[in-house]
Amino acid sequence: MSRRVDLVIALLVVIALRFIFGYFIAAELPGGGKEASTLKMITLHEGSALFSPDNQYFENLVRLLDMANESVYVALYVVKYDPKQPNDPVNQLLEKLVELKNRGVDVKIVVDDTTWKSYGDTISFLKTHGARFA
Repeated sequence: MSRRVDLVIALLVVIALRFIFGYFIAAELPGGGKEASTLKMITLHEGSALFSPDNQYFENLVRLLDMANESVYVALYVVKYDPKQPNDPVNQLLEKLVELKNRGVDVKIVVDDTTWKSYGDTISFLKTHGARFA
């Protein structure tokens, strides 16, 4: 019975630590976890994690990409390029990646199977403009 109690206590400690960790992450976000209005980046060992409110993600991402001068490695999930929609944020993102590549930034792209198999226009656009897939 004591092994079961130890397991329950360990589980409660993990849950408590998760809430405490979540609290401190939220406190680091813009606005102290309240309505955020700016970009917050947390640098990890060899990369960064981007936290951005939904209504500002695209603006923040473009600003971040514009600052790139060496490399951009991006993983894209279910991305559909549509040449009939030039103002679509997805199209603008793909065009921004091409712009960076043409500017000499090392751009490597990973796409999911759905994009690779189902959205040929996306892959064709990127390949036509010299994109490298990782």
